[in-house]
Amino acid sequence: MQKKDKLPRIAHYDLQFEIEPNSSFFSVQGMIKIEDKTNIDCSELEILLYHQIKVIEIKDANNNKLSFAQKKVPLTDADNYYVNYIILKLNAGMKGSESIDLYIEYEGSIDGYSHLMPYVKDKIRTDFSIIRPDCHAYPIISKPCYENIYKSYENRFTYNLLINVPKDYLVGCGGVLKEIIHKTTRSIFRYISNSPTWRFDIGIAPYILILDNDINLKIFAFPQHRNNAENTVKNEIKKTIKLFTDLFGDFKENNHFTVIEMKESYGSQAGDNYIMMEEHAFIGDSKDLTHLYHEIGHGWNVKAKLDVQRTRFFDEAFASYFEALAIREFYGDKAYRDKMELYREYFLKDVEKDQINFDTPVCDYGKSHIGYNSYTKGPWVLYVLHESIGDDIFYKIIKSLLSNYSDREVDFKDLEKVISQIAGINVKLFLAEWIDGIESSKYLYEGTSISAIIKKIRCL
Repeated sequence: MQKKDKLPRIAHYDLQFEIEPNSSFFSVQGMIKIEDKTNIDCSELEILLYHQIKVIEIKDANNNKLSFAQKKVPLTDADNYYVNYIILKLNAGMKGSESIDLYIEYEGSIDGYSHLMPYVKDKIRTDFSIIRPDCHAYPIISKPCYENIYKSYENRFTYNLLINVPKDYLVGCGGVLKEIIHKTTRSIFRYISNSPTWRFDIGIAPYILILDNDINLKIFAFPQHRNNAENTVKNEIKKTIKLFTDLFGDFKENNHFTVIEMKESYGSQAGDNYIMMEEHAFIGDSKDLTHLYHEIGHGWNVKAKLDVQRTRFFDEAFASYFEALAIREFYGDKAYRDKMELYREYFLKDVEKDQINFDTPVCDYGKSHIGYNSYTKGPWVLYVLHESIGDDIFYKIIKSLLSNYSDREVDFKDLEKVISQIAGINVKLFLAEWIDGIESSKYLYEGTSISAIIKKIRCL
């Protein structure tokens, strides 16, 4: 068996999905390429899938059937979180630094993890189906523990997907749509990854597809939201991408962008090249759609190192603050200040619920499992920094983070280094209050104005 922190990885998925909305069922067959960069020989692999999914067969590259055992088990470090745990025997073993191709076939249904993660309501349904890693609808190499699952999200892979659906359905995915094969009663959508990525998500529904060639934009929307999608949503997306490009530089995957509508309360999310947005993003006028700015802002995030990922600071705090910046650009300074005060209000509501939200510094949000504060107090860290150093220097800091850490991960020490280099100031005391300490919680709790906070910082 592999050591806890030494596991092979999946480098490529070549999978064919057959989706049956009427029976809430799907089946998959195809190839996964396994790479082992651990330098540790192994004779078996540990694979996870959703607990209602059954593996039918696994073969090696020579078409030899491989022996495996599968069992529904709970994660060792997460109560009531069940998976199908597969232990696969490798006939010839796997040498360290070797790669192998495996053919896998599996089938079943999914029913979410809403008892653990409220937004993971994933199902195969007639009105909307979703395939994503949150519900383990495709295999990962991992032990049955949350720590390993989370670590697997560091993995980057490529993919080639064929999604076979009834003819009245369209398939949205963050990859590049290469072709649609129409048959008598079915359609097959082929998507490929444009570059290595960390996840793929597939939305399936009787969508309408809206195109905009200016930015190679695809919007998969429910038919009842056609008018808003064709006009308001499309325009908001285009102007927000332009704004963030002007402020921070080119979108990291500038050749295409996809928006996929999903059912309400499934949890909007962003991936490389795409966002999945709940229904409320397709209802109302532009002032009701500012959460779009947040999801688009994730396109200008750096990736955090594993030990600080769960603070959610380097993704959600930045996206939340970028949303506020877009509000300032489109609706003025008062709306921007109001948004920041709303973040303060939300943070204080959580403080009232539990003192841990006040007493825990940002750097420890992950350890205390309160990363949700990075949506509220998190943007205040960037707000105070921005107001202290001004537009020019602040935007140079963001650009420097994006350019210097495009292919490596960051932590708070890296953030301190970039701020110090670009701003030419010692930021240790600022970070001591806003990242490493809780003086900042006191400022927010006492209603200290942004101008008063800035004055305190300048007196440090």
